[in-house]
Amino acid sequence: MTAFLREWILGIVAVSLISAFAMSLAGEASARRVIRLISALALLLAVLLPLKGVDESLWKAPFAEYERIYEREAGKTTESAGELMCELTSETLEEYVVELAASREIACTAEVSVELCEGYAQPSSCTIFVETEADAAQLDAFCEALASTLAIDEVYVTGR
Repeated sequence: MTAFLREWILGIVAVSLISAFAMSLAGEASARRVIRLISALALLLAVLLPLKGVDESLWKAPFAEYERIYEREAGKTTESAGELMCELTSETLEEYVVELAASREIACTAEVSVELCEGYAQPSSCTIFVETEADAAQLDAFCEALASTLAIDEVYVTGR
C-alpha cells in the first residue's frame, strides 16, 4: 500500500515539475494557455489513472487488522455486558425475595443465581437463608410462590 502511494505521489510530482518547466519556457500568452490546458489534463491523468488499476485487496488489507480488533473488542463488550446484566439481575432479584419474605413476616437473606440464556438474564436457582424461626407451612408456601414467580424448579432453604 505504501509503495503504491509513493509511486502515485512521485508521478503527480513529476507531471507537476514537467508542467512548470514547460510553462517557464512558453513565451507568448496563447502558448501559455495551450501548455496550461495540456498540463492540467496531464495532471488529471496522473491523479486518476493509477486509481483505475488498483486492486481492491490493496485498499482492504490495512483495514483487515482493524476489523479483527473490532470483532475481538465487540465480543469482549458483549461478554462483559452479559456478565453485568446477570449481576444486576441477581442483585435486584435478591432484594425482591427479601422484600417478599418480609411482607410474609419471614426474616431472611437470599442468594439468586442468574444465567445468561439467549441474551437474557434468567434466574436458575434461589437459596434462602432464614434468620429466625418461621412456620414450616408458611415457608413452604413462600418457596412455592417464589419458584413460580421466578420460573425456577426449586428454592433451597437453609437455617430452618
